[in-house]
Amino acid sequence: MPPYGSLVDRFSGMVTRQSAERFSSEGRRFGVNSAQDVVDLIRMNSGGGGTPASIINVQDRVYRVFNQNGEKSARGMDTRDIVLGASPEGQTARALMYGSAAGLADSIPIERGDEISMASVLLDCKAGVMKSIARTSISIIKKSSEPLPRLDSLQGSERNIDIAGKVLEIGPLKPASGLLQSQRAESYCIITDFTKSINARVSGSAALALAGMKPGDFIKIEFCSTLLVYGDVVLAANNNSRVFSSPSIAERLQGPLH
Repeated sequence: MPPYGSLVDRFSGMVTRQSAERFSSEGRRFGVNSAQDVVDLIRMNSGGGGTPASIINVQDRVYRVFNQNGEKSARGMDTRDIVLGASPEGQTARALMYGSAAGLADSIPIERGDEISMASVLLDCKAGVMKSIARTSISIIKKSSEPLPRLDSLQGSERNIDIAGKVLEIGPLKPASGLLQSQRAESYCIITDFTKSINARVSGSAALALAGMKPGDFIKIEFCSTLLVYGDVVLAANNNSRVFSSPSIAERLQGPLH
């Protein structure tokens, strides 16, 4: 997408700049928009005289999916954030999912790196965010082909990695304490990808998500970290991580299934 100024200036001499802004905005609003397009639309319409809200379609790679954190909207619906865009260094656009749309990320499931399509989402330019509505639909255009690391290859001090495995044990959910007190809740689990078993310390929304799972489930943890505890590699996941389960995860494990 050309820079905003040059895009609008292409209409110079034919229509007013204000009309050019409207034509450019309308064309992207009803077509298929990227995360960059969404950022441009917000910038173009967030000030006075713009269109404060509109229904759009968007298609881009998933940068991040957050857990449902138990918070409710003003209407009592579950909420969750999905961030679209290639990377934090580039342009990303936030989508706030409500109600049944909030659960689609786990039921489909949508993962980091997937290319997805969101049809009929509300673009709230004043708030700078997309929001799901009753007719919003989400579909996967292309699954990510990024391989998952083997658990036996992990070292300490890794950040923002994705891992997967079969749950062997899940600890009780309890109020967070000590350094984790701000995360509200904490738990642990032991998982294996059949190359190695590893302990995961989970807190915040990651702990709340894990509480709905059981031994034998295949889970994926996105945006987790590793640390060394008495020489052993331990996983750490918190409010900035995402935990979900899906039978399809078993097919992606690299260790032999025993």
